[in-house]
This record gives sequence, C-alpha cells and structure tokens, in this order.
Amino acid sequence: MNETRENRFLKALAVVFEKEEFLIGDCGVQQKDFFSKENLKTDEFPAMVQIGISNLCNLSCTECYHRVYKKRPDYKPTFMSMRIFEKVIYDMANFPSRTVLRFLSKGESLLHPNIIEMVMHAKNNLASPVALITNGISLNKKISSSLLGTGIDVLDISLDAFTPDVYGMVRSNPELFSTVVDNVNNLVAMRDLGGFQTKVFVSFLMQPENYEEKNNFEAYWSERVDKILYRKYHTYGGKICQKPTPSKERFPCAALWNRINVNERGLITRCYVDWDDQYIIGDLNVKGPTLLDIWKDKSFENTRREHQDGKYTGLCEKCEGWQTAHWSISYEKAIEMSLKKGKGGDHA
Repeated sequence: MNETRENRFLKALAVVFEKEEFLIGDCGVQQKDFFSKENLKTDEFPAMVQIGISNLCNLSCTECYHRVYKKRPDYKPTFMSMRIFEKVIYDMANFPSRTVLRFLSKGESLLHPNIIEMVMHAKNNLASPVALITNGISLNKKISSSLLGTGIDVLDISLDAFTPDVYGMVRSNPELFSTVVDNVNNLVAMRDLGGFQTKVFVSFLMQPENYEEKNNFEAYWSERVDKILYRKYHTYGGKICQKPTPSKERFPCAALWNRINVNERGLITRCYVDWDDQYIIGDLNVKGPTLLDIWKDKSFENTRREHQDGKYTGLCEKCEGWQTAHWSISYEKAIEMSLKKGKGGDHA
C-alpha cells in the first residue's frame, strides 16, 4: 500500500471515529482525564459477557485469525455444551439488567446445533439484553423466524463491503455477498411484518481494501437497519497481517474493565483475542468459581493494574486491539442507545 493511499485511509478512519476518540458518552469528559488512575475503577459486574459457542466457521476472512487458527495441528472443531451455557446463564441471572450477553465466537454462532435453544434459554432467564454477531450466511428465513421468535434483542451482521468484489477481498467469497444482503433484508422485512422488537445492526470493519465503499454502504443501510457499527481492524495480538492504524499514545484497554470472555470450551481468558488459550483466568468446567468470582480474581485485577501503570505484558505486548475497545461509545452503550431510539446510522 503506497504512502498516499495509506494516508487517505488513515484520514478517513480518523473522521469516522472522531466522536468516539474524544468524547466519553454524553458527559463530555476528555479521554486524558478518564484514563487517570482515580477513574479506572472495576465495576462490581461486567458490562458485557461475551460467550463463544463455536470455533467452526463457514468463511475464511483475511481480516480474521480463524484462517490461521483452523490450520493448527491441535485444532478441533468444538461446540459449547449446554451444561456450560446453562451455567453461564445461571451465574448471570443475578447480574444487573444493564449487563449485555453477546454471542461472539471464534467461528460462526449460527452453526451451533442448539443455537435457538440457547438464545431462548437466555431470553427466558435474563433481564439483560441478548445480542448475537453473525456473518449472516446461515441467516435464512427459517433461522431468522426462529431467532425473532426467541425475542432476541439484537442481531448484528458483519458485512464490511458494499460490492461483491470488495466482499471477496475482505471476507473471502464474493459469491456469498448477495446471499448475506438478501438475508439481512429478509430479516428486517420479517421483523417489521411480525411486529418483533429485535434491533438489526450491520457492521463495517474499516480497512484499506474497503474504506472507499463506506459512504455507499452507509447510504444503503442507514435506511434499512437500526444501526451501522464501524469497527477498527486489529491483528489478534499480532497473529495476523498488520494493516495501517493510527499512531497514538497507548492507554489502558477498556475491554479489561467492561467485559468477560467465555469460550467454547468453558474457559475464561484474559481477552477475546486469546484464541490459543494462553492466558486462562477461569474454568467453568470445574466446581466452585462463578463468573463474578473470576471477574474479581486477583490475576484479572493484576492485569488491570499493569495497564494503569503503563505496563503491557504477554498477550497485551504486541496488541493494538486496545484502540478498538471503545471507552467512549462501547458495544453495550450502542445497544442501550438503539433500544431507546428508532432507526439510524450512529457509529459505535
């Protein structure tokens, strides 16, 4: 990528995320003040529980570590057991209603054979919003109807492109582009016809290959879905190819203070990008510790303290994902805003 094109991309990226970079929600607090040690307090409960139920995927995206991960000699296709899933929901049942449960897997959540049962169980037992991220390939009319019937709060479809060619560059298979677009449009039509309350998001991961389609993407989808989410590229802790990112002074990663991650094996890792399970801070396969116990565990607190002190070790050392973990308009705040408002193209 030549320097001129890279500069154009970085400029476009900065424009998209200007609001998120400089403001903290609606209170107007500057980031430099928010990152002071006095303000970095660990909440009693996480703002979001991210649950990965599958490490299988039906895409091989250039922007994702999965294409490398699945070639590991120890890779084994795995679905989360219902026993572990039910334990997570049981542990969350006494969490405040503001805690979001988000299905975010190493693979595609809709490939799990019990996905509808899982979403239904979560909605029947939690006051919290339930969201699911999907690549949309399996989101056919039958699955869409079943998901809408569960009362799920948010369905978030990763698109990242406005044309088949660009979709092929970033998400590996241009022939699937029209399938996903049709699936999203059918989902919205079914939602509206049936009077369901589910919010539909589409997301756009900003990259050099696709950023020039951003305006067309927004013009098309802002009239059709409830929210467009713009996301920043990251390398999964240095595991995949680096692409241009803004040069910024490093600050603590918000993910350590607002979310806890449960993977398909029932392991709780320091960060979602730890697909190799190198930094395990809890195991739901054993009796004893609850999600809340692990959230407050000393090892988790030690990592937070290191970030406060400007020390970034282990998984965090080569990671630039801290730039994508918003302190300002986070995913859980995007959900809160969407559930209160109608359609729109707000960034988050």
